[in-house]
Amino acid sequence: MTGASVMRLDPGADFAGFRIERVLGAGGMGVVYLARHPRLDRDVALKVFGGMAIGTALPLDSKGRARFDREAALAARLEHPDIVPIYDRSAPEDEIPWLCMRYIDGGDVTALMERAGGRLDAHAAVRLIADAGSALDYAHRQGVVHRDVKPANILVDQSDRETGRAVLTDFGIARAFDDTLTLTGTTATVAYAAPERFGETPADHRADIYSLGCAFFEILTGRVPFPRSDQAAVISAHLTAPPPRPSELWPDLPPGLDEVIATAMAKDPDDRYPDCAAFAAAARAALDTPRPADAGSPRNVHAEKTIRSAHPPRVRAARAQLAADRRGLRERVPDFVILLAGLLSIIGAVLSSVGLLAPFVRYNEVDQNVDYVIYQGHYFMWCLVIAGWITGSSAGLRTLLPGLPREVSAMLIVGTAAAGAWSVVVLLRLNHVWTRDSYALVGDAIRGASGEECAALGAASLTLAGVLAATALMLGDTPDIGFRLPRDPSSIVTLLLSLSGCAAVSFIRLPDQDVWHFLRNDYGWLMISAAALAALPALTVFLRPHILFRSLTVGWALGGMAIGFFLYSQGQHLDDSGVPAGSNSATTAAIAFAATLVGLLVVNTVALAKSGH
Repeated sequence: MTGASVMRLDPGADFAGFRIERVLGAGGMGVVYLARHPRLDRDVALKVFGGMAIGTALPLDSKGRARFDREAALAARLEHPDIVPIYDRSAPEDEIPWLCMRYIDGGDVTALMERAGGRLDAHAAVRLIADAGSALDYAHRQGVVHRDVKPANILVDQSDRETGRAVLTDFGIARAFDDTLTLTGTTATVAYAAPERFGETPADHRADIYSLGCAFFEILTGRVPFPRSDQAAVISAHLTAPPPRPSELWPDLPPGLDEVIATAMAKDPDDRYPDCAAFAAAARAALDTPRPADAGSPRNVHAEKTIRSAHPPRVRAARAQLAADRRGLRERVPDFVILLAGLLSIIGAVLSSVGLLAPFVRYNEVDQNVDYVIYQGHYFMWCLVIAGWITGSSAGLRTLLPGLPREVSAMLIVGTAAAGAWSVVVLLRLNHVWTRDSYALVGDAIRGASGEECAALGAASLTLAGVLAATALMLGDTPDIGFRLPRDPSSIVTLLLSLSGCAAVSFIRLPDQDVWHFLRNDYGWLMISAAALAALPALTVFLRPHILFRSLTVGWALGGMAIGFFLYSQGQHLDDSGVPAGSNSATTAAIAFAATLVGLLVVNTVALAKSGH
């Protein structure tokens, strides 16, 4: 009997000495059967893992199997009233891993919610979470982290007490499947996974508290915390979206539960409850807090039941669906706005490209060639063109191939827009200088030959794209932005590179040659604004979430190359024919600034890739 040949065990079949009665349930890691124990002569729950469980020839490799045996041995030693006891397990030499556990005849919480019309009342939900939390706290003290807390793994033992007791199953088993099977449905169901599971921060027991908060929200409302159209969007919501408020879906819930959910599902593990006991105590206290309308008067329990009974399961389901539809519309509007921002960014790149078809700010007068007023200015514009194409395309790729979170695409565009805004002001200033009275004889020739107007329009389009992208972020779920210390290596390197770039720009000095005469009056704001933009990543490393501000830094580094080339061009000594005759300290400083931008681009792109984005 192999995993490749058998998809499910039929009733009456024998497996590892157990007689299979029927299927109890199936999940990403295995199939659970009701089976008869050969020696105990009693019904047990038999969970079979690996290829046979999921219907594919995908057995655990040697490392995965060793990890399974180790985690199963740890879970088998857990003895607590709210943990499903393990009676037996597979031997290391068995081809297919399995666990024999106590059979809980009450089903899981998901089934209980379905029988109750989609969700449970607040008091029942708190009782279940308190039981599950007690089990988690005990396991955490033993050094075991569950890693897959969800309603389907919370069983209900109806034989223990009249209201039933919640008992947790699959302790630590999810860890055995890390790097062995895919993330979906296995080592942390994405709908309930803590943000640190998708980043560089190691996950500890507080990740279980976050998952328990997600499960509590679903039990209260009948809906997962972040219903999204694809897995990448769910991950993005865990990383950036604020915790949902159950009272927005069901106004009859005590408002204090909103704060309980917000604390349990805080993005920063340090902001969560220290343990599940504190979580459960806060939830009980929220139940005893009267709603504002009831303040000053005793609670009428019978009246509360009457209010709840006025909304039968079908009506409650319709209300939940309507709320989900409204949320779906809220999701589509920001996506559309970001798509427009990406399109505008690409239009800006096209306009800048058109401006490059003519020699940039080059003119001919009375048979005398005067070369570039901005030396090698086409490199300056090419940087904006490339940045516009890359950041604009990110919005389109996200639509065609979902997988890039909305916030990443938006922040890439916003970062490039910062350089675009600087560039459009410089280009407009040059336009004004070239066409003033002292240059009246050649001004028209410059304007007609250079494509400078298209270049300015292209930079302006990049700027407007950034405004639209920022608007899309505000229209969507507001990110939970907070302060943090830059402790991870990529953040520290980003801080140092940003400060180095700011220092490099600050060292650029105005040359004495006439090549700078047309910007002499603008030198102050030119350097100050460039230095301020160079310091932007140094400020963002103190903010979270990481995904937003790393994306902003990548977008800024792409667009900031244009500023680097512009400053480099101004450090050149040109002779009377416009040919560079040497350079000065400004050239060296501009090259150093460009080098920091390359470093910022590489470091933050790698950090985003490692975090799954």
